[in-house]
Amino acid sequence: MPLQQVSALINILVYIYDAHQHVLQFLSLRELRIYGTTCKDIHLAVEEFVKKEYDIDTYLTRFLLKKDIYTFCEVQRMTKTIISGSIALQFFARLNFPSCDMDLYTPSKEASFMCRCLELFGCVAKAKDGSETTAVALLDASWRLMLETPVNGNSLYGPRGILTVVNFSTPTGRLIQVIVTIIPPVEVLMGYHSSEVFSLSCIIRCSYHTSSAAVMNFITSTHAYSLYGWETFDLGLSLYTRHHFAGMPQVVAKYTRRGWKPLTNGSQAADYMVFKPMSRSVGDRITWKLRLKLNYSDGFEKPRPVGSLDVKERAMKWFLSYDIMGFPILRPQVVTHLPVLAPL
Repeated sequence: MPLQQVSALINILVYIYDAHQHVLQFLSLRELRIYGTTCKDIHLAVEEFVKKEYDIDTYLTRFLLKKDIYTFCEVQRMTKTIISGSIALQFFARLNFPSCDMDLYTPSKEASFMCRCLELFGCVAKAKDGSETTAVALLDASWRLMLETPVNGNSLYGPRGILTVVNFSTPTGRLIQVIVTIIPPVEVLMGYHSSEVFSLSCIIRCSYHTSSAAVMNFITSTHAYSLYGWETFDLGLSLYTRHHFAGMPQVVAKYTRRGWKPLTNGSQAADYMVFKPMSRSVGDRITWKLRLKLNYSDGFEKPRPVGSLDVKERAMKWFLSYDIMGFPILRPQVVTHLPVLAPL
């Protein structure tokens, strides 16, 4: 074949490859999986695309140095920490919000270890007034306040299940929030909060000491989950399940600018035939699930330990319904009782 024809053929193949990559960029995770069933070549192309675009390291390096990513993933696994907030939203949407922070939901008994590791990674704990301090000092102060304050019922913990929030500035100039929970983190993420506002698909910010979040997208050490992925990422819809929050208009406006259409009642959801009233569980057939790549260090693959398949997370069940006025109600069917502490 003449050299000119070979060159022309190569150019055509390169053009086709580039065009195909552009097509893949427009597809959601669900659409990519459907598209990947068309033929073997498409399946391989989709697999390679998913491997590259849904690489959790890409999102973690926005907050931590690359050399610390492997260790962080191990710490996340050992502490059973869940990554949520806008990072999980960006992960599934393949977006980058430059000013966002990363929310880590960590059980209280593991919080000291997680915070200490973050400090070893170069993160600096910040007090409420913005001054530098240590994570241990902040955690000790939170426990001391809890034990010394006589309270009744669940008011001890503010938003249900949250002890405190520890802020860190990172080596990359961003913010990490360690949200310390005294119930399983997945319950906090389910939005079972007496005083918070949350969305079934998008992150909704609300105030608790600094800020905390309840979302329906989260990342464990082994999997990423989106509980309402079709509505959130294919249709761009978000259902708000609290209506007594003073900052709701600002919250709705924020995520409307980011591309999500707000729904506030059952009639709106019915128009789109979405967010149907039904019992659900984490990892069911409606959940978008993506298994993360294995953790690597220096080119060596580290196998996952036996029993690291998010057993507690997948045991979480809830029921979505609507009241007589059409307002959505989310009722968790797995509720951990708060521990009772006597004041000193």
